[in-house]
Amino acid sequence: MVVSAVKGPGSVKARVQRYSDLLVKDVAKVIEGSELDADLASAKWDGDALERGKWELDKSHKSPDVADAASYALDLPSFTQIGGMKPPPPVLTLQEQLAAAQAKTLADMMKPQLRQPTSRMTLAQSMWKRPS
Repeated sequence: MVVSAVKGPGSVKARVQRYSDLLVKDVAKVIEGSELDADLASAKWDGDALERGKWELDKSHKSPDVADAASYALDLPSFTQIGGMKPPPPVLTLQEQLAAAQAKTLADMMKPQLRQPTSRMTLAQSMWKRPS
């Protein structure tokens, strides 16, 4: 299916943030040493445009065409928190699972327990009670 790119105020910033999130979550991958890798490493925001309140990529040194083109492939409906693809949970080794369970048990044991109020008066409380 081919969908048109969403363009409008803030669309460049939204595409960059979405692509960054997918890279951090390890959903999107980049081949090391590729043109896309070089573009992503050198792309930066235009300082003059930011002062005017616009989010534009700096094209004075080198135009980030490859990075810009890569962001169009990640359409918003497919890669959102609401209905998007989620990366599989990391596979933990047995040692990691045991260490996590041990840490949780230790944290639960060290958590301060709240004392439940008692309805009965202690001896010290009854001694200091005003006579009725």
